[in-house]
Amino acid sequence: MALRFALAVTLAVGMCTGPVRAQTTHIVNVTNFDFTPANLVIHAGDTVEWHNQEGTHGIDETTATNPAGFARASSATAWVYSFTFPTARATPFTYECTVHGASMPGTITVNAATSTEPPPASGYRLDVPAPNPFTVGTTALLTLAHDEAVRASVHDLSGREVALLYEGTATAARTLALTWEPSGDVAAGAYLLVVRGESFESARRVTFTR
Repeated sequence: MALRFALAVTLAVGMCTGPVRAQTTHIVNVTNFDFTPANLVIHAGDTVEWHNQEGTHGIDETTATNPAGFARASSATAWVYSFTFPTARATPFTYECTVHGASMPGTITVNAATSTEPPPASGYRLDVPAPNPFTVGTTALLTLAHDEAVRASVHDLSGREVALLYEGTATAARTLALTWEPSGDVAAGAYLLVVRGESFESARRVTFTR
């Protein structure tokens, strides 16, 4: 696929005196014939949503021991299936498409919950992408103080857009996790992650290695 993206929407819950990690919903796009991202890393308490975009697909968990129990019957219609992973696990959960089997695999790695900074009092915060440099994928977190339309894209140093990560309304106090997983035709090198909102524009340099 020329475009690989994942969008995670984070909602903080409860009251606290210090920063706590918000629960996050991660989006996995289901297409012919990929889960994108295929290898997802989340934290305990997070939810994964699979969005079928095209074709007939389903979800069949193949974890060998202590399975989480997530599954979804195959269907050709556009569907959304969600599952919350309550606890961390030393090894990844594994799954595959109910129709295409092992030729269409995916993994969910669940780490222990960690703390994050609270939302900004005003304006926006675009965290430094991590990991960077990277070989598979990199993620930058965007938090806004006010709702506004946002467009996030990746450009080479000549200014050419190579990937669109997100375009739509971003909500205050909800964190967008902007993940870029370059496709096979993307050359190694330096790129810019550019995020434009109604009241701001910001960029972060990332380095893709093979």
